[in-house]
Amino acid sequence: RHAGSKAIREYIERERPRLVLTGHIHESPGIDQLGGTTILNPGPFFEGNYGEVDLAEEGATAKMVDVATGRPRSEAS
Repeated sequence: RHAGSKAIREYIERERPRLVLTGHIHESPGIDQLGGTTILNPGPFFEGNYGEVDLAEEGATAKMVDVATGRPRSEAS
């Protein structure tokens, strides 16, 4: 079931930015791709979430990071 903003999706499909940072859906933090656009929603900071982005000529790389350890969420304990 789609819970995101139709307006944001339409914007991404129309403008095709390399990166979109959003906090629109607080309950669904994560990283996604829509075409060539990387979408990062780190979720609530108070839950220990933040995101990091590396921008390069060929595109954007994003990762979710644990505030306490500074490590990517997949490595955080």
